[in-house]
Amino acid sequence: PVIKKGLGTQRRKTEQEERKERQARRREAEAERQRQEQQQRIAREQAQREQYQREQQARIQAQREAEQQRQQQVREQQQREMQRRQEAQRREQQLQQQQQQQREEERRRQEELVKQANQQAQRMRQEQEQREARERLERETQ
Repeated sequence: PVIKKGLGTQRRKTEQEERKERQARRREAEAERQRQEQQQRIAREQAQREQYQREQQARIQAQREAEQQRQQQVREQQQREMQRRQEAQRREQQLQQQQQQQREEERRRQEELVKQANQQAQRMRQEQEQREARERLERETQ
């Protein structure tokens, strides 16, 4: 009976040890499962952070490109405006030169007309003086 009792105790211990080992394996398996879930959660969060950073970088890059494009358009618009002003100024100068030339030509025509009128008047005076001189001569000779 002592031996049997001892065997029973040993068997009970073995069953207890097996139960403890099963519990330990279950706890280990649960801990491993939780570690894996934690690692997956960490990996998911890291992937989400990386995705967010990529999207944020893409937004920043798009904003930079849009701003550069806007600045380029502003520069081009300013360039066109400057060219337009220069062209208008060139046309205005050209018009002023044409007007100045026309005034000069008109002044020369007027001077020429005055000169011709003066010459005509001079000829007429000379002709008048010559007639008067002839008439005096004729009267004196009579």
